[in-house]
Amino acid sequence: MSQPRVIIYRYSSSPFARKIENLLALRNISYTNVNVPLAPPRDALLALGIAYRRIPVLAIDGDIYFNTPLIAQALERAFPPSEKHPTVFPGNDAMLQLVWSSAFADKELFSLAASGLPWSQFPINLLRTMNGGPKPTPELIKKMEAAWPFTRSALTTHLDQFERHLQDGRKWLFSTETPSYADISAHMTLAWARSLNSIKEVFDKKAFPQTIAWLDRLSALIAEKQKAIQIVTAKGDEAANHILAAPTLPLEPFDDVEAGRLYVQRDTAVSVTPDDSGKVATNGTLLTLTRSEIVLQTSPPSGQGKINLHFPRSGFVVRAQKAQSKL
Repeated sequence: MSQPRVIIYRYSSSPFARKIENLLALRNISYTNVNVPLAPPRDALLALGIAYRRIPVLAIDGDIYFNTPLIAQALERAFPPSEKHPTVFPGNDAMLQLVWSSAFADKELFSLAASGLPWSQFPINLLRTMNGGPKPTPELIKKMEAAWPFTRSALTTHLDQFERHLQDGRKWLFSTETPSYADISAHMTLAWARSLNSIKEVFDKKAFPQTIAWLDRLSALIAEKQKAIQIVTAKGDEAANHILAAPTLPLEPFDDVEAGRLYVQRDTAVSVTPDDSGKVATNGTLLTLTRSEIVLQTSPPSGQGKINLHFPRSGFVVRAQKAQSKL
């Protein structure tokens, strides 16, 4: 039986795309890249009827996934853990790894690191498009960059926490034999922060020897594993053709209790929207709803073919679309 094809929509400077690329390397999964612009509109995704703002977006054959924790779990199902495809959830703490990564590494720690971006080097219109909100003023940008010393101080506190955690000599954060999803998530943020001129000075090997050794150890392992997989780049139309023709996975049973609480019904029009930022709704027909996942079906603008879109319940809101007036 042939393995499913993995396609990732990404741009080169996206830390979260890099996170999934690192995960794919560690799991020995070859994949196809579709390069998209830093900010919307992204024609390769719009061709599939997807206006979702965040990157990465990942397809496993005809199923498309949003949100990196959900992507990681979907890849575990599509490529069951084996000697060929090692798991990124070793040990017995998979849920704890997911919760810690989502709440801390991907949000609190990443938001802190992102405040060290060189905001004044970005065109203001690009910042507006990236954030999906009002255009930031030059005064606000100046104020944000003036806060860099506070960012460095706060980041030092977190690095001290990592250092104390790693002080017992463990190789990986959850005392696993191989890197876990928690390692991948924290590495994403800290390796990226280490590349930013405004805050890289806090990554002091003398002050945080265990933390820097852990970062370097995982970076070296990822670089080694990337050599063993095949990574190809495709145009958006070629990727779309494959996705639209590929099979989709069987659906999990529909949870009528949860649907009743949310006032939605199977096979009806709904919208799914992130509950924090980037609040662009994705519309489609509700195929299934579980305690952990929302699956919509939608068609591309061409009207040819259908795709299944998977969202996590956590961090996303599903609502019934209002019926259009016939007047």
